[in-house]
Amino acid sequence: MALCATAFAGAVRLGFALNPGLGYTAFTIFVMLAIDLAVRGAGLDAHLLSTRLYDVAVGCAIALVGTLATRFASGRPAAAG
Repeated sequence: MALCATAFAGAVRLGFALNPGLGYTAFTIFVMLAIDLAVRGAGLDAHLLSTRLYDVAVGCAIALVGTLATRFASGRPAAAG
């Protein structure tokens, strides 16, 4: 879990450079993973947080796919430079 959080934290800057949706997705997942690690480290039950983590991950994926589909359908390039 810590390796996934570190990977998403490292992907934030690259994500923002490619597409703001990618950056926000990586940042949101990093924050949720960091909170999950803190809760589990304190010995608390993480059932509700784990459910929220999966909910946020699915929501980010849907939003990202929708954003990229809209950009490709409109004929604009995916990465504005």
